[in-house]
Amino acid sequence: VALRESKVMRCATVSDLMEHPLPDMPILLHFDTDIIDRSEAPAMNYSAPNGPSSEEVQEAFRYLARMGDVRAVSMSTWNPALDPDGRTRDVCMKSLQALLENPV
Repeated sequence: VALRESKVMRCATVSDLMEHPLPDMPILLHFDTDIIDRSEAPAMNYSAPNGPSSEEVQEAFRYLARMGDVRAVSMSTWNPALDPDGRTRDVCMKSLQALLENPV
């Protein structure tokens, strides 16, 4: 009930984000890295089968940077012990970078 009555916006898919008007207020964004499809980011304790591609996440982050008032970002992380080649780290950081390199 509290979540329903709050101003928290939930989207079923990452691309749905771009179909909703953004609030005219500061945005606090939390990035759960384990949503990225496990074929691209396998080093997760709780990976998402059939999750969005990293490009979809990056597109949504570029949209937020252009259209929203993002004031703070928190990010869950991958499991470095499962990422010996750094592939998951690179995918996650590139996604975050898409948000940070596109200021309004």
